[in-house]
Amino acid sequence: SDRSAPERARDLGRRAVAFHDEWFEDPGFVLQILKRVLEIEPGAEWAFERLSLLLTMAERWDDLLSAYDVAIAECEDREKKKTLLDEAARIAKDFAGSTDRAISYLKQLVPLRPEDAQLAGSLERRLVLQKRYRDLIDVWSARLSVLSPQEVLSTRTRMAETWLEKLGDAATALDVVRQILEAGGG
Repeated sequence: SDRSAPERARDLGRRAVAFHDEWFEDPGFVLQILKRVLEIEPGAEWAFERLSLLLTMAERWDDLLSAYDVAIAECEDREKKKTLLDEAARIAKDFAGSTDRAISYLKQLVPLRPEDAQLAGSLERRLVLQKRYRDLIDVWSARLSVLSPQEVLSTRTRMAETWLEKLGDAATALDVVRQILEAGGG
């Protein structure tokens, strides 16, 4: 055949899903088919949407987040990745009750949306509550490129203080102070 393996898998997958929908009530078969289609063709949006719908209806939050993990890892489109990370963070927080997982998705989202001060502020509060100071520094670092010179100065100062006071790492704190001095205005 002149069609690629992913094209054939996509078409066969669609037909298999339609067949099982019509003849069987157990969604387990459909879930297996959809997972296999996504293994062969990770960009098959129809399969991901259907899989996420079935897993949501079954309230299988860990399986749903695992599907999101794969989709996020495979996604090369920046805007689509932002959407996937947003959705996954909301599911992790609101349905799966997994703050750690929600934080992980939000932390991946900050470098894709460094200008989003509300996202950064919300994530900062969660990280401070959990005493996750290295992650907090990562969030601050990801936003430096979109801050004003005065905000960069105050953010680097907070970074140096956090390295010294919260993480007990004087050498890294000193490196940050050097960066402040080299940038001027410090």
